[in-house]
Amino acid sequence: MELARDAFDRFWKASPPVRTPDPAYSELSLWVAPAGMLDRENLLSRQFPGYRGLAPWLDPHRVWLAWRFAKPGALGGLSYDGLVWCDDHWAWFPRPYLVLRELAAKIPNGSGA
Repeated sequence: MELARDAFDRFWKASPPVRTPDPAYSELSLWVAPAGMLDRENLLSRQFPGYRGLAPWLDPHRVWLAWRFAKPGALGGLSYDGLVWCDDHWAWFPRPYLVLRELAAKIPNGSGA
């Protein structure tokens, strides 16, 4: 857990780019899935690409969100992910599979995390 915390500390200190949606992006799509559903292909996991390799380290009961701002009817837009409910508050871990990929490569099957 400490290794993951350190990885995200470095991520936030690097001032990651956070874009404000274009005002024309008035449509919001939102996807919600418990982490326990992100380890395999299913209806809930489809909007969480990259999470499958990370799923062994996630609490299967935590609920994760992904969302997209888009122009009405458009398929593309501005996408975000990594919002997770943590008991009494939301925490944002944008694209955790990118931030933690080095850690994931070092610890097989989520053991020791």
